[in-house]
Amino acid sequence: IIMENFSLFYSNEEDALLSYADIRNFQNTWNVVDIHQRGVIPVRR
Repeated sequence: IIMENFSLFYSNEEDALLSYADIRNFQNTWNVVDIHQRGVIPVRR
């Protein structure tokens, strides 16, 4: 998954593609895998 700009997907509207909670969950999960928080994960992982 490639998401360069969360603002394209996030909105406070009820019909938003992603909620604030969705984005926070994604960020938290990403940080578990991207331990150095570089914004990329090697393909071999």
